[in-house]
Amino acid sequence: MTPGQPPLPLTIVTGYLGAGKTTLVNHLLGHADDRRIMVLVNDFGEIAIDADLIVARDADTLTLANGCVCCSIGGDLFRAFAMALDRTPRPDHLVIEASGVADAARLADIARAEPDMRLDCVVTVADAETVRERCLDPYVGETVAGQLHAADLIVVNKIDYTEPAGLQAVTDWLGTSIPETPVVLTSHCLVDADVVLGPTAGSVEQRGMREGDHSNDADHGRHNGHEDTYVRWLSRPNLSFTRAGLDTVLRRLPAGLLRLKGFVRITDDDRMVVVQVVGTRVEVSEPAPPSKTSQLTGIGLRANLDTGALDALFSQA
Repeated sequence: MTPGQPPLPLTIVTGYLGAGKTTLVNHLLGHADDRRIMVLVNDFGEIAIDADLIVARDADTLTLANGCVCCSIGGDLFRAFAMALDRTPRPDHLVIEASGVADAARLADIARAEPDMRLDCVVTVADAETVRERCLDPYVGETVAGQLHAADLIVVNKIDYTEPAGLQAVTDWLGTSIPETPVVLTSHCLVDADVVLGPTAGSVEQRGMREGDHSNDADHGRHNGHEDTYVRWLSRPNLSFTRAGLDTVLRRLPAGLLRLKGFVRITDDDRMVVVQVVGTRVEVSEPAPPSKTSQLTGIGLRANLDTGALDALFSQA
């Protein structure tokens, strides 16, 4: 790992042709807030970046007004990784839009092999109307099923084109086939960026949460029209646990929590660790950057997540 540099978080966006991957990536670029996102894609022709965002175009790179960049990678993924890691300033988050027939699990394995990167999340976009049919197709079924099983989060898109009974059948099927993977239902991939990229304490505070107030309030989570879908949570500051105590708490996270991230002080030897939770995948790594405050922030489905349960759980320190 590069001395003094934390690993670069990476999100892989995968899904079969036409599911809405490009729509999701465009949405993330348009709602990056204070993040500098670098997107790696196979072909610029697949992405219609809003012309108002583009400030410069240079060979295989688009520079966007919000500090993001969009780069063509062709087939050389390792070269693209090196380009992202060497960029000055380094991006805050790297997003790969995989091709529609990509092996998402293989991409994830390659990312894990790069010590200067941290695989943050594999997001699979699925077409609500066709995903079950695709999975049964003798030619593409294995690819589509592999993309779904590799996911940390499944975004079921185009629900506006699906009858209620059909949508219920899809969600029931996913719940049976891949019961541990959280599912978000959407149209036009209007998923809160914090769900895909992970929340930050700043993102919670900027959206109206008062300091020291992390109750499940009706005003929390109002952002980009998602107030009926998502709720945000911010822990009390200066969290500290024994390592065994932290592991116990992380095994008891309530249902409906899509993302949890932040920093926790370990009292065994007075060190700070990084906590990342995506769906059912839990990672605790170290060391955390020395300037970070011990605090966690999360986002989940408003209908399912009991933020009071989170409050109680993380008050056990």
